[in-house]
This record gives sequence, structure tokens and C-alpha cells, in this order.
Amino acid sequence: MQSRNVEDMEKGFNHDRKYGYASLASFIARDPDSETFIYRKFDELSARNLLYLQSELLSLEKKLIKLDDDVQRSDDPDIHDAARTWEELSRQVEDGDREAKEKMEVIIQIRQKIKEYRK
Repeated sequence: MQSRNVEDMEKGFNHDRKYGYASLASFIARDPDSETFIYRKFDELSARNLLYLQSELLSLEKKLIKLDDDVQRSDDPDIHDAARTWEELSRQVEDGDREAKEKMEVIIQIRQKIKEYRK
């Protein structure tokens, strides 16, 4: 074992150093001029991801529009109230109303997807 350590030291190996990505990251971080900062931007993948997010948002928008159309066709005053106030929609969800729950789920999905899209 002793001869291996001497041999490694002669070759410039230091067993106290990190290996793999950890070693490379350490090397890059030590570069005072940041000349080794060469990273891919993944522009094509980023653009494709945005297109997928847009498509998902369009699908969610269609669902919300359909739910809004269902409200327009309804004669139920509770459904109209839920379309006008967040509190009423929340109350109906808590009471187990299927349509209100469906609408709330779509709204929450839209919120999450919009947040992801805008980042």
C-alpha cells in the first residue's frame, strides 16, 4: 500500500481531492477568469419544453372554457354564484359538488402550469 501512495504522488494524484463531477466542478470554481465556464444552454430543448407547456396550457384553457360554457347554459343559481365568487366556489368544493371540484382542479392546474411556464 505504501508503494502505491508514493507511485500516485509521483503521478500527481492526490487522494484527498474529489473525483468525477466533484473534481471538475472544483476545478471550474477555482478558475479566477471563469474561462472554463463552458455550459450548454440547451436552447432547442428549452424551446421544445415551452411548446409543450403552451400546449398543456391550451388544453387546460379549453377545459376551463367548456366549464364556463356549462355555467352559461345552467339554470342553477348556485352554479352562477360559484362562477362569480371564489368563496362560493370554495364552499361548493368543500360541500362535495362535483362540478365545482372539477373547475377548482382545472384552475389549480392552470396556476401551476402558468407558474412553471413563466419561470
